[in-house]
Amino acid sequence: MATLVLSSISSLDLFKADLPLIRRLAPAHLKASIAGLLAAGVLAQPCLSEDLPSLPSIALPADSERMRTFQEASTDVAMAAYPLVQSLQAKNVAPLASKTVALAATGDPKDIIKTIDAGLDAFLSVPPDRFFDTARTLKAAASTASSADRCNLVCMPPKEQVEAVVTKASDALTVTNPDKLKTFIFQGAMSLASGERQQYAGVLAEALKFSLSLDKGDLSRLKEGGTALVLAIDNAQAAAPPAKLPTVKAFPKNRAIEDKALELADGLYPLVQSLQAKTVAPLASKTVALAATGDPKEIIRTIDAGLDAFLSVPADRFFAAATALKSATAEAVTVDSCNLVCVPRIATVEAVAGKMANALSVTDPSKLKAFVYQAIRSLQSGDKGQLAATMAEGRKFEALLDQAEVRKVADATVGLLDAAGVPLSESETAWLEGFAGLR
Repeated sequence: MATLVLSSISSLDLFKADLPLIRRLAPAHLKASIAGLLAAGVLAQPCLSEDLPSLPSIALPADSERMRTFQEASTDVAMAAYPLVQSLQAKNVAPLASKTVALAATGDPKDIIKTIDAGLDAFLSVPPDRFFDTARTLKAAASTASSADRCNLVCMPPKEQVEAVVTKASDALTVTNPDKLKTFIFQGAMSLASGERQQYAGVLAEALKFSLSLDKGDLSRLKEGGTALVLAIDNAQAAAPPAKLPTVKAFPKNRAIEDKALELADGLYPLVQSLQAKTVAPLASKTVALAATGDPKEIIRTIDAGLDAFLSVPADRFFAAATALKSATAEAVTVDSCNLVCVPRIATVEAVAGKMANALSVTDPSKLKAFVYQAIRSLQSGDKGQLAATMAEGRKFEALLDQAEVRKVADATVGLLDAAGVPLSESETAWLEGFAGLR
């Protein structure tokens, strides 16, 4: 989240430079989002004059200069962001993250589902070998970071490992369908622009406070790197072929997992269909704030364990599930009525659940168990005051739902974990039910 915020701030100068063109070309419903970004950029730079014509213009490289490749520019941005991310504190990030999530939850359901659909469309245009090459490199970096001596909000691996991850990721982006990637970015902006207007002021005020907590020199270098990255988009170097997809150990198919996954999908369907932004946003906001206050060591161990479990899933099964989900979001875009989320037909949801369960059924159970238990430890390590507030909000949220359906979902979730080889103890089950507001 913090990296996305920093990247957004670094791109604001480009919006300012092209403001007249944007005003002419941007659709009406996108202008609100662009205006918000501009306001955040101006607020985040109090040292600048209010006279917009004095803003710096983008300097294009001279013909004699060799333009940085996309991969090189990506590395430059990562290295510029490194000290900023390393210095982040939960007390500065959590308020901005929670307010942004609350704003996003109030977006128009049609725009939200279109954003998810466009994101999946762009993702599925990435060759599987390049995606998994990036995931393996990220797993190695997370493993190293989990043993770091000192952490703030995030435990960071050495710079050379960050550079390796960024290189793999930028190699994958260079072969992503550019039109689909562009559609996803603009659709995301439209979704954010459709959020509740009253919440924008809070997000912008938090963005100002957040920017003032950063080192101005590091932030300036990040902005310069962001400008160079945008200019280098069409100057990608040919990436070396990624390593072949590894052979993943095939575990016996677990029919119980597929049955419980179907039961869970059937239980969730009416609940998800009835969700309202005004009831979900407060809980989502508090949950994000709580997660940000967790022990950095526990957070990075959770990420590391999650990647370890994910990489035990055969690539073909993972992409079969992702493709099924893309078909479901495409159908959801066409439905007539939506609340918080547009949902497709129950038969489509069951088909997606079946594909996901099929992938889960052959995931290494020991690695899946390590991830689930580590995720619980990470949540429990959060600020005790935030934890109490989140649990109270969970109880308020749960009380608005059909109790029979809630219990069906809770039982199916515990049953699915049991079937997957991740049985929870009585105390762990009680803690999770209390966190979700069931007790």
